[in-house]
Amino acid sequence: MKIIHKLSLSLILLFFVQVLYAQYDPVIPNNRMPVSLEHNILFNATERYTVEINKSIISLEALFDGSFASHSSSEGISESNPLIITIKDLPRVHTYQVFIHGMGDM
Repeated sequence: MKIIHKLSLSLILLFFVQVLYAQYDPVIPNNRMPVSLEHNILFNATERYTVEINKSIISLEALFDGSFASHSSSEGISESNPLIITIKDLPRVHTYQVFIHGMGDM
């Protein structure tokens, strides 16, 4: 009986810890705690920020709509013919806590 009582108390405590933890979810995604698309800082960027592109080979609205669809064009990009997308008026919020560079030789 004591084991069941201790297990019940442990589960209740775990539940309350999870509830408290859920209240501190970040609003902006970071590499410590990923969040869903509605918190992506670039989601719907064409409506929220000033977005400019140097070519019209891709639809900016389609690029930032959150559909994860791939986009292609008959006009290629290269070092001599780059595609430049400029996003202005982003909030000054640093979202990443840790930097991980490369995976090494696998």
